[in-house]
Amino acid sequence: MREAESLLKEAAHDLAKERPENAAKTLNNLRFLPRVLGAEVASLSALLQEPPYGGLKQAILLHSDTHDGALAAEFLAHFFHIRFGLHVQPRRVLELRDDVPGVFRTFGLRNLVKEFARTVQDFGAGRLVFDATGGYKAQVALAVVVGQAFGVPVVYRFERFSEIIELPPLPFTLDLEFFSSVRALLEKDKITSHDLASALGQPLTDANPAFARLSVALAGPDGNNEYTLSPMGQLILELFKLRERNVL
Repeated sequence: MREAESLLKEAAHDLAKERPENAAKTLNNLRFLPRVLGAEVASLSALLQEPPYGGLKQAILLHSDTHDGALAAEFLAHFFHIRFGLHVQPRRVLELRDDVPGVFRTFGLRNLVKEFARTVQDFGAGRLVFDATGGYKAQVALAVVVGQAFGVPVVYRFERFSEIIELPPLPFTLDLEFFSSVRALLEKDKITSHDLASALGQPLTDANPAFARLSVALAGPDGNNEYTLSPMGQLILELFKLRERNVL
């Protein structure tokens, strides 16, 4: 126990000095993986013990758009490589930070969806599993929806569980025929009220069935009475793109 405490203190000192590789090498000397190493370490260790995933060779770490997030991802990349022999690639998710809730809610989560789609494009849905353990809790539900749309299993390790579980799909469907008919709106960086009225008619409220159906894909309006895509809208757009490339 004293040896473990000494190693943990040494690693904490290295991380405080921003030496993540040294910290990873130090912690690899631990004979067990204590809970203090974090949810990501615990979940990956459990995942690799499951028969479908024991042969994993590569991991993509999606981290927040913060200094601490980048440092944590760099440490985990070194530790996963040393401990589990994985090739690890950290990827920063732009605007995914918690200091400005509005930016996180709209742009951060939208960019997270883009990164999920990028991994599907790079590797193919059949070769992936999304591990939603760790990070912001809002990401868990989003990961389940994205995984369901892209055909990728989503796993999670609850703190009190010794094993990892595959999360069941959510009861939702997408009317892709309708969203295909308004694809031009989804491609816009900014969507004005005039754009919406021209495509959907008036009023721009739930009293208009077309607007009500599209509203799940919209965030806003902002102070200029303009809309942008919500994370769900970004998911729908990425789904169309992946299908056009015959990835899905």
